Amino acid sequence: MIEILKDPTLQSFVFSPLMGVAFAAIFTGLTAAPTDNSPKSVVLTQRIYVEHREVHRKSTSSTKEDGREVLGMVALLMLAVWQYVVNINLIHHYISLGLTCCLCFTFTAILISAIKGHVTDSEWFYKLVFPSIALMMCFPLLIKARGAVSQDLINLATNSTFIEFFSDHLTRYGQVLMISQVIGLCMIIVLALISTFAALHYVALMNQRVLGRFQGFWLWVANITDKSAGNGARILILMFMAFAYLLVAGHVANWTS
Repeated sequence: MIEILKDPTLQSFVFSPLMGVAFAAIFTGLTAAPTDNSPKSVVLTQRIYVEHREVHRKSTSSTKEDGREVLGMVALLMLAVWQYVVNINLIHHYISLGLTCCLCFTFTAILISAIKGHVTDSEWFYKLVFPSIALMMCFPLLIKARGAVSQDLINLATNSTFIEFFSDHLTRYGQVLMISQVIGLCMIIVLALISTFAALHYVALMNQRVLGRFQGFWLWVANITDKSAGNGARILILMFMAFAYLLVAGHVANWTS
């Protein structure tokens, strides 16, 4: 049984999609369909959400980030690049699983929401489809990033320390390229998270239209995902998509080396 759960093929094509479908089914199936008196448009639903948030408003506290020394950042970056190359197959495998799960979640959320009558106009459909398209675009970016690292480079990283690998085995172009790959991969992950949170936010907004025992839960979900929705978030998603492509495709390395 354990061997079956660890099988990479089953993880990629069975378990990960099933997790996305299951989570979406749970999230979109918790509340009833909207009634005739429920708001139909996104704007009216957002007004209800704001009203509910004002009632349940809680105080928040801000945090401060401590500054880091430049040398420490350089060493950390070198270590991150080395670890990325050494474990690239494992890293890309689990990122692919996560992306598949998130994509199945958004697709299932759209399907169940439409079946239950939550998608009351084209604007709701657009709000849910945009994150799904953004998640789909993460896959070619991930493939592009994997293709930039050859097996010879993996062998070099495996048989050397992170200082030796970065300073002795990589040229100036190679250093910039590998740093670009790590930053680009982080941007892909952030892009996927923002897109998934955006879809989840609109699912939570839909469920604000119907009073029920889960209303507090949906209000909490809408609150924590609020920053991932809206025009600003969509612009940020497009920017991350463009920057991630320039990084993983090697264009930044070509321009700076």
